[in-house]
Amino acid sequence: MTALHDIREGLGRAWDSVSEGWLHLYRRCKSALTHFDNNSREVSASSNGSQRLNWGLLSTDLMDDGGSLRLTMEIPGLEKGDIRVSVEDDRLIISGSKQLQEEHHQGKYHIMECAYGSFQRRIPLPASVDEAKVEASYKNGILRLSLPKKAQSSRVEIAVK
Repeated sequence: MTALHDIREGLGRAWDSVSEGWLHLYRRCKSALTHFDNNSREVSASSNGSQRLNWGLLSTDLMDDGGSLRLTMEIPGLEKGDIRVSVEDDRLIISGSKQLQEEHHQGKYHIMECAYGSFQRRIPLPASVDEAKVEASYKNGILRLSLPKKAQSSRVEIAVK
């Protein structure tokens, strides 16, 4: 009876370890993947009946150079007008829509790794930014943002009388 009990406890510990690992992985990666919302039947089903991806990786670098934050994000296949950028509650919100434009309606897909549809990516910012001074550019599929930080209030010692 103790051997069965020991096996059960060992399996319980192993399961807890695996669950903890997945939870840790999920927390670290959940903001890296971007969900693409497909509302169109034409976009979501391919010519061979398989489903298109609804998740994509928009590779992003966010760097703090002291006075500002600098973001570079790869968003290929869009026009400047397809991208919206805003700052809300110390979160950078980048959204847009990537449309599928098929020229050929024959043949079958063997690899389907591109995601299409509306997307939104929320990135927590490590500092408050001056929204009025944010600059954005988009060229060759690369979005670049300069997000100047708000001036920090200085610390002042106040004498109590």
